[in-house]
Amino acid sequence: MTLPTKKVMEIFPFLGIPQLMHHEMQMKFGIDMDRSLQTAIHELSPRIIRVVKEGSQKRFSPSLLEPTNERLEGLILLLGHTEARTRPVLRVSPHSWAAEGDSVTLSCEVTDSSIKWTFLWYKTVPFRRTVPFNEDSPIFDDRKKPHYVELLSDSSRGAGGFYTLSPAALQHTGSYVCRAEGGDPAYQTDFSEIKNLWVTGVSPPASLVIRPNRTQLFYSESVSLSCEVQDSSTGWRLRWRTKKVTSVEDREDNLDCPYGWYSESGTTCRTKIQTLHDSGVYWCESEFGQYSNAVNISINWKPKSEIRNPPHSWAAEGDSVTLSCEVTDASFNWTFLWYKAVRTGEDYYREGFFIYDDNYYAAELLPDSSRGAGGSYTLSPAAPRHTGSYVCRAEGGDPAYQTGFSNVVALWVTGLSPPASLVIRPNRPQQLYVSESVSLSCEGRDKSTRWRLRWSTGSENDNVCPNGWTSEAGPTCTNSRIQSADAGVYWCETESGQYSNAFNVSIKQKPIAVLSASTDSWLAEGNSVTLSCEVSDTSLKWKFLWYRAVPYKKELPRLKHGWINYNAKLLSDSSRGAGGSYTLSPAALQHTGLYVCRAEGGDPAYQTEFSNVETLWVVGLSPPASLVIRPNRTQLYEYESLSLSCEGQDSSTEWRLRWIGQKEEGLGCPKYWRLEAGSTCSTSELQPDDSGVYWCESESGEHSNPFKLRMNLRPRPFLHVSPHSWPVEGDSVTLNCKVTDTSLGWTFLWYRAVPKKGSGPFTDDSTVTERNRNRYSVELLSDSSRGAGGSYTLSPVALQHTGLYVCRAEGGDPAYQTMYSNMKPLRVIGVSPPATLVIRPNKTDLFASESVSLSCEVKDKSTGWRLRWDTNRREESVCPASWRSEAELTCSTIGLQYRDRGVYWCESESGQHSNAAHIKILYH
Repeated sequence: MTLPTKKVMEIFPFLGIPQLMHHEMQMKFGIDMDRSLQTAIHELSPRIIRVVKEGSQKRFSPSLLEPTNERLEGLILLLGHTEARTRPVLRVSPHSWAAEGDSVTLSCEVTDSSIKWTFLWYKTVPFRRTVPFNEDSPIFDDRKKPHYVELLSDSSRGAGGFYTLSPAALQHTGSYVCRAEGGDPAYQTDFSEIKNLWVTGVSPPASLVIRPNRTQLFYSESVSLSCEVQDSSTGWRLRWRTKKVTSVEDREDNLDCPYGWYSESGTTCRTKIQTLHDSGVYWCESEFGQYSNAVNISINWKPKSEIRNPPHSWAAEGDSVTLSCEVTDASFNWTFLWYKAVRTGEDYYREGFFIYDDNYYAAELLPDSSRGAGGSYTLSPAAPRHTGSYVCRAEGGDPAYQTGFSNVVALWVTGLSPPASLVIRPNRPQQLYVSESVSLSCEGRDKSTRWRLRWSTGSENDNVCPNGWTSEAGPTCTNSRIQSADAGVYWCETESGQYSNAFNVSIKQKPIAVLSASTDSWLAEGNSVTLSCEVSDTSLKWKFLWYRAVPYKKELPRLKHGWINYNAKLLSDSSRGAGGSYTLSPAALQHTGLYVCRAEGGDPAYQTEFSNVETLWVVGLSPPASLVIRPNRTQLYEYESLSLSCEGQDSSTEWRLRWIGQKEEGLGCPKYWRLEAGSTCSTSELQPDDSGVYWCESESGEHSNPFKLRMNLRPRPFLHVSPHSWPVEGDSVTLNCKVTDTSLGWTFLWYRAVPKKGSGPFTDDSTVTERNRNRYSVELLSDSSRGAGGSYTLSPVALQHTGLYVCRAEGGDPAYQTMYSNMKPLRVIGVSPPATLVIRPNKTDLFASESVSLSCEVKDKSTGWRLRWDTNRREESVCPASWRSEAELTCSTIGLQYRDRGVYWCESESGQHSNAAHIKILYH
């Protein structure tokens, strides 16, 4: 039978019912669940099953169902889910492998001290399908592995949190867990993590022998484990508990060795380690429960050798050079080996072959490698023959374990009078920039000698020039747009092994010019302003060029400001600012515009990119035209109406609106604005893209004073109730409405929110808003003006004041209204309410996963009462989602969740209210 996910009708936990995993359900009842339901069941903790048959509820037992379709018909599995429960911490002292006769203490600790805890102690057995189901032996997961737990017969000895084994005996070997319980009714924590205890006899009858004889092993290393029996007893085999699996689980598959290991003659298991999950404890065990010593094996990744702080890579003949090799892993007393790295092809079978930075090398042991066995290898005096690439590795342990090869370090030793010179143009190898043009030439003293360019950049090849470069006569290699990947060391070399000098070419990102103004971008005619251009890169001696940004044409250099393309037009007096400062004094109307700068330096000259754009707006003392703004304020808001008009002093001059927006600039009305009489542009709904600068301009180039439009998002007030939202009749309650934006003198309006009925449209004076996905309309309060200053007080508060409240603010001329505030409920409780909300247990601070019931107890004979709530759960039935509806106006749940926090009360059809309860959800 298939039980799809949609058949799961309800989700809640029932404490105390046996916890089953999905594979048990399949085994016991033959239920074939779809994958999503299997995943959900596997992740539920604890996993609870309740069976409902023919309307009655029964606890589950193995005999309740037969694995037949007939018995399954009409049954619904209700899967329980609780929030995460408290998990104790279990510790073993002094350690987990004791000798027979020692004293060992297990301690169990719960961080939550709000309950007086009693502790329970268990032994665990890994879950096996071959073991009959035992309802009294619960199942829990440890690291996603199911285990049975069995309460220790003397568990009460550890009720105080400490369980001591003294003296420890062989039969105490095993896996232990604990849990705590407390409260009334009793609340049980989750099980702790499993802790293992191995007790080794004083003279064990068998020994576990590990080869190599060390417990620190590395990935890909070979290892063997053997059980060597000292007497003639038989039935011994290897046992283990690792990060991957336990021997009990592997025994189900008839494995004598861990999965992936090989079984050899006798009782030996061997492997080449391919996973760190083989770390763990290994021991030998006989059929009669005897034990050998235990070995705790730790497996790490391969340690890496590294040549740290390499010396200056291009030494002069006669200098002293020291290479230092280090290994981060300190497990062994390492000895170091030194090699020269020789470039080779893909010869994987060559001795010493390795790959570094996608290049192929063969490592050749230096004849005097032993000189550097301590980690340092010195060349003194350095000679040209020492030029080359070097690597190291380390070895340690018995038998010896070798690390991989280290990083490759290149060393160039230049003779006092090299037979050739490498010439670089431009001649600044440490001061080259991305996209710059570069050439490298080999110039030998002996014209008969054939020289060629060599390089070490991480992308070496056997070509005449690096990839992307062009070969010219000389030999010369050129690159018209050098890139960061071209950084590295370059030199010239002959077939006989002679070398030129070497250049370490450093390639930097393009330097950026930064432009700033000495004053605000808006200045009055006649004032002085200085523009300053700076470049953070000081490697070149820079001089500065100055430009105006003009409307874009293809034939001039292009620059971009925001989303808009411009051309950069060199100023006729640009040389005035060659030192980095360009001053306008006195500033005139014609200086209004967009300015940029750039820097150039070096020989041949290298130019930076254009700087940022700096805008200057020069305001005339008596401009020939005025830009009239309605409404007349600089602070405007989203969706507000706005009109801009050009009014010239000379009626014969034609003026038009000009503007620079966020994504474009233009002449006339912006996109989606309306052109009205004269030169007026207007919009009824301002948008964020309308922010920018606006001014009027004539055909002759005259212009009005500019206006900078700053458009803010529509404000939303915040509504707060003081002192709280569930006052008693006769109390005083104040609603406070606040707007963070203080640019307008706000007046506040007050509304009641009522649930939306039907699907028809609302009238103009009734606006829809939402809360917890429920739709409401708002109605202006008749005495709203009482709260115009931002506070609306109800004193004394009466039952008819119960409801949902919102506010909004308006300001400016013409008036602009904000969004509606958040909704705030007000529940007014009568002095002698006709009904009482009873909460069991009688407290409002509850733990996640705790059980609770809420009942409406009516004092008179009135009807139509029901539970109401203000939480993160929608009101779609008489009880919150996942709660149960019971007789006598009661809703209950046995698994409180975080979203159940909030206010609950009882309400009649006529609008009467009980007291209210504010439930808080706590976590352990």
